[in-house]
Amino acid sequence: MASYFGHRGYTVAVNGRSPDRVGKAVDELGREGVAAVGVAADISDPVAVHEAVARLEADAGPVVALIHNATVRKHGPIAEMSMDDWNAVLGTVLTGGWVCARAVVPAMRERGFGRLIFIGGHSAQSGAPGASATGAAKNGLFGLTKALAKELGPDGITANCISPGVIDTERVSAADAAATGLVHLEGHRMRALERVPARRAGHQEEIASVAHFLCSDAAAYVTGQVIGVNGGLYL
Repeated sequence: MASYFGHRGYTVAVNGRSPDRVGKAVDELGREGVAAVGVAADISDPVAVHEAVARLEADAGPVVALIHNATVRKHGPIAEMSMDDWNAVLGTVLTGGWVCARAVVPAMRERGFGRLIFIGGHSAQSGAPGASATGAAKNGLFGLTKALAKELGPDGITANCISPGVIDTERVSAADAAATGLVHLEGHRMRALERVPARRAGHQEEIASVAHFLCSDAAAYVTGQVIGVNGGLYL
C-alpha cells in the first residue's frame, strides 16, 4: 500500500509500534524512490497518536488521507481467548481507527478536504472460527465508516471501508500460526478460496488501487461505503 501510493506522488507516512521496523520500512521505501517518513506510536493511545500526527505534519505537511490497516494477531476459540487478547485486538483495530481519525479530522475540516479509509475483511462479514475478536472489531469499523461519512460529509471529508477477500500477503510460519491461533483462519482461508468465482487469491496491489481511487477527486461522491474487493466472494 505504501509503495503503491508513493510511486503515485504521495509522501507516505508509516506508523508502527516498533521504531526499528518503522525505520526499516522507511529505508526500504526510500530505496524504491518513495518519499516516506516514519513515526512509532501505539494507535490505541490517543496522546501518542496526536503527538505522532503533529510530528508528521511538521515533517511532511498536512495529512490528506488516512488509511487504517492496523491489526493484532490474537486468534483462538472463545473459551481460550483471554481478556487481554480481546482488548488488544479491539484497542488496535477499532479504537485505534477511531483515535487516528479523531487526530487527523480537525485539520481536514479546516482545509475542507480529507479521505478516511478503513480496511475490513470478508471474514468479519461471514464469520471465521477463532476470530471472534477480529470479527467484532472489523465489523465495528463498518459502523464507524458509515457514522463518520454522515458526520463529516458536509466538511468535504469522505469515509469508506475496503473489505478484502482472500489476498496473497506475507504468510506466517506453521509454528507462528499455531502459537497465535491462526491455524483456524488458515483453514477458513482455504475454504473461502475454493468459493472465489475469480478462481484465485487477490493481489495486494488490487487493494491499494481501490484505496488510491477513494483518495482521488474522482471519488468525491463515494462515501459511507463498504467496498468488497474479493473476486466475487459474496456472502
